[in-house]
Amino acid sequence: MRAQLLTAARVWVVFDATTGYLFGQLYVGQLDLAGLVAGVFGLLAGVLSAKRFQNSVHLNRLVLGSCAAAIGGVAADAYGYYSTLNVQSNDYPWLLSGIFVLCLCVIAFSRFLGEAANPSFKRDALKRAP
Repeated sequence: MRAQLLTAARVWVVFDATTGYLFGQLYVGQLDLAGLVAGVFGLLAGVLSAKRFQNSVHLNRLVLGSCAAAIGGVAADAYGYYSTLNVQSNDYPWLLSGIFVLCLCVIAFSRFLGEAANPSFKRDALKRAP
């Protein structure tokens, strides 16, 4: 169940980062720094949270930092939206951004609470032990 939840979170983060934040800015033709940070770091967190990258301590730290930066980018994007576009019934897309932040939290918690990776630990050495 945990692996399926992590896979669903990764798929949503990669999808929303590419289509919602990165492609959306290119489609509109206006680059926003907060949206760019949310998209790039969200994409980085979604790709590097794959199972094949779980053995590196440095990549674990990079994924945690990317999740924090992407969440900060969403918060800065929402702040910029409400501070400049203060119009009645013009709401920030919290449904999509909320799911994006929730999935980033799932990825971060899976890395933070997962097994500690030790770069000096080699499984081949255990097989050759007498």
